[in-house]
Amino acid sequence: MLLNLYFQADANEKAFRLADETIGREPPTSVLPALLNARADAAWRIESRRSDSPELFMQLVTQFPNHSLAPSALYNAAFAWFQLNQIDKALTAVERFQKDYPQQELIADVGEIKADALLLSDEVAAETEYAALVDQYPLHGKRNRWRLRLAVAQFFQEKYQATIDTLSPAVNTTAAGSDSDPTDSFSDPKQRAEALHWLGSSYFFLDQADQAIPFLQQSLQTEVTWSSSDETRLMLLRSYLKSDQEAKERKSLEQFELLKNQFPESPLIAKAQFFLGDYAYQTADYTAAVDYFQGIVEQYPQSELIPAALYNAAWSYLKQDKTSEANQLFSELLSSFPDHELALEAQAGRGVASRKGGDMQRSIEDLRAFVNRRPAGEEKFKASFELGLAYVANEDWNNARQVFQQLLADDTASDRRDAYYYELAWALRKLDQSQQSMKQFATLVEEFPQSVYAAESLFHLASDAYEQDEFDTAIQRYQQAIELANPESAGNAALIEKGLYKLGWAFFKQNQFEKAHEQFRELSERYPDGSLFADALFMTAEMFYQQQQYAAALEVYQQAIPVIEQSGTVDSRVKIINRLHAAQSANQLDQFELAQELAQPLVEDDEVSSFYQADAWLEIGNARQGLGQPQQALIAWQDAKRGGGEKTSVRARCSIGDHHFANKDFDAAIDEFKEVNYQFTGKETTAETKAWLAYALYEIARCHYVQIRDASIEQRSELIRESIRHFELLIDRYPEDRLAAEAQRQLDSLLKLRR
Repeated sequence: MLLNLYFQADANEKAFRLADETIGREPPTSVLPALLNARADAAWRIESRRSDSPELFMQLVTQFPNHSLAPSALYNAAFAWFQLNQIDKALTAVERFQKDYPQQELIADVGEIKADALLLSDEVAAETEYAALVDQYPLHGKRNRWRLRLAVAQFFQEKYQATIDTLSPAVNTTAAGSDSDPTDSFSDPKQRAEALHWLGSSYFFLDQADQAIPFLQQSLQTEVTWSSSDETRLMLLRSYLKSDQEAKERKSLEQFELLKNQFPESPLIAKAQFFLGDYAYQTADYTAAVDYFQGIVEQYPQSELIPAALYNAAWSYLKQDKTSEANQLFSELLSSFPDHELALEAQAGRGVASRKGGDMQRSIEDLRAFVNRRPAGEEKFKASFELGLAYVANEDWNNARQVFQQLLADDTASDRRDAYYYELAWALRKLDQSQQSMKQFATLVEEFPQSVYAAESLFHLASDAYEQDEFDTAIQRYQQAIELANPESAGNAALIEKGLYKLGWAFFKQNQFEKAHEQFRELSERYPDGSLFADALFMTAEMFYQQQQYAAALEVYQQAIPVIEQSGTVDSRVKIINRLHAAQSANQLDQFELAQELAQPLVEDDEVSSFYQADAWLEIGNARQGLGQPQQALIAWQDAKRGGGEKTSVRARCSIGDHHFANKDFDAAIDEFKEVNYQFTGKETTAETKAWLAYALYEIARCHYVQIRDASIEQRSELIRESIRHFELLIDRYPEDRLAAEAQRQLDSLLKLRR
C-alpha cells in the first residue's frame, strides 16, 4: 500500500528504497515478485538508477519465471535495454520472451522492440519483422506505427515503390474519411504527417517530383511539429526545383524562407542553400550560384558542405572568367581540405583557372599532378644510358628506372650491363621498391662477380638480409664484400668501414659476442679517424657489458665518452646509452661516486628524453643508496618511476618500497609494491619484469607478516589474512619464481598460526 502511495506521489526514490529494504529482509515468497517488480519499476523512473533497471527486472524473471509478473518484467527489461542503447541485450531478452512466453499478450510489443532494434543496423531484417507485425496483428493499436517503421526500413533500402505501396492504402483511407477500422488509417496527425513525408520523398527519388509535391505539402499542412518537419520542407524545396511547375524558382525560395523562419537552428538550411546554388549553376545563373555557395562558407563555417561549396563557387566564378577569384577559392579548398575527395579535382580546376589567368607554371604543375595521378599505368620514355644517368643526377628515379630497364631489355651484348644493373638497382631502391632492387644487385653479382660494382652490391644484399633478420646470410655477404673491396679506393675504404661495423652488429644479433668484438676492434684500429670510430668504441664496450665484464666495459665506456660527445655523426641515443651503461657498470663495481658522476649529466640535459632520464635517476638512486644516502636515493627513485620504461619503473618502485620497509613505514611500502602489480599485472611483460612483480607480492606479504607479532588481536587477524593472500598470489601467478618456495614456507607457517 505504501509503495503505491509513493508511486502516486512520484516519490520514486522512496519507493525504491522501501522495496529494496523490504527485499533485504527476506519477505514471504508470495509478495517477493511484486516487490522485485516495484523496485525495478522505481529504478527505471529514477534517472541515476535507470541503467540498473533491466537487471533488476531480470531478477524477477530469473527467480520466478512462472509468476504472472515475469512476462511483463522480461518485456520491461528488453524495453529498458533498448532505450539504454544496449541493443544486443535487448535482442537477447526478446528472444527469451518469444521462446518462454509465445502466447503472452505482450508478444506483439516484444516483436516491436526487436524490429526497432534491428532498424538501427539491419534494415532488411527490420523490414521482415515489421511486415510480420502488421500482418499478424491487424487490430493492434500500434499497427500504424509498425506500418510507418516498415516504410522507413524500405525507404532506407532505396525500395521507394515498396514504400509507396506500404503507405498509400492507409493515407488514402484517411484522406477519404473512411469509417473503416482505424488501424487501416493514420488518424494521429504526426503519424499521418510522417507517412506523407515518406510518400513524397519516395516519389522524389523515383524522379516523379510533381507527384511528390502534394504529399509533402499535405505533410506540412497536417502537422508541422513532428521531428523531421524541416526535412519535409527541404524535400518540398528540392521537389519544386526538380518539377515542371511554373514559377518553381519562386516557390522553392518561399520554402527556403519558411525553412529558415520555422527552423532557424536546423542544419538543413545550409543544404537547402546548396541545392539552390546547384540549381542556379545548372541554369547558368552563375552570379546567383556564387552568392549561394559563398553564403554557405560565410554563414555555416562548420558545415560538412564547405569543401563542395568552395569548389562549386570557384567553378561559378570560372564560368564568368573571374579567374583570380576562382583561383583563390580552389587554393583555399586545397589548403584547408587537402585530403578531401574534391582536392584533386580542385587542383585541376586551379590549373584551368591559372591557364586562363596566364600563370602557366602553376597551371603545368597542377595539371601534371592531376594527370600523373589519374593514369592506370606509367608513361613510357625513350631510353639511353646517358639519359638514365641524367635522370639519376636529377633524382628523377622513376624515369631512371624505366631507362635502365629498357637498356637491359634492348642492349643485351653491352659490356656495361653491370652498370645498367647497378643504376637500375639504385633507382628501384630510391623508389622504395626494395625487393626488386635486391634482385638487380643479386643478378649483377652473379653475372659480373669481378665488377667494380660487385662489392657494393654484396654490401646492399647483406644489409637487406640483415633487415630481414637473416643474420647468417648477412654475415656471409658482408665478409664477401669486405674481401672483394679494394682498400686503396676511397669509396671502397668507406665500404669496408661500414662493412666491418655491420658485420659486427650481425654477429652481435646472433649473440656471438667474441666475433662481434673482433669486428669492432678491427674497425677502431683500421679507421681511427673514420666516421664510425666512436660507434665502434661504444659497441666494444657493449660486448663487455653484455657478457657482464663490467670492469672492462666501464673502461671502454669512459674512453668512448669524449670521442662520442665530440662526434657529429653518432646517434644521440648512443651518447645517452654509453653514459648510462657506464653508470650501471660503475654501480655493479660498487664505484658509487663514479656512477653518480656519469649519470648526473643525463638528468640535467633537457634534450635527453624522460625515458632515458628515468634510467639515469634509477642509477643515481642506486649510487646514493650505496653511498649511505637513503633519503637522497629516495628522491632519485621517485624521479625514476615517472617517465621511464617498464623495467625502470618496476625497479624504481621496488627500491622505494624497500626504502619504506627498511624505515618500518609499512603502509607506504605496501602502497608502492601494490602499484607495481596494478601497473603491470595482466600485461605482456618480460621475464625480468615478472620476477620483480613476484618480488613485489612477496614484499607486500612480508610487510604484513612482520607486523603480526606486535599487533592487537583485531589487527593480527587482518595482517595474517593479507599476508596469506599475497603469498598465495605469488605462488599462483609465478610458481617458477625463485621466491615461490620461500613464499610457500612462509604460507605454511601462517596457516598453522591462523589455526
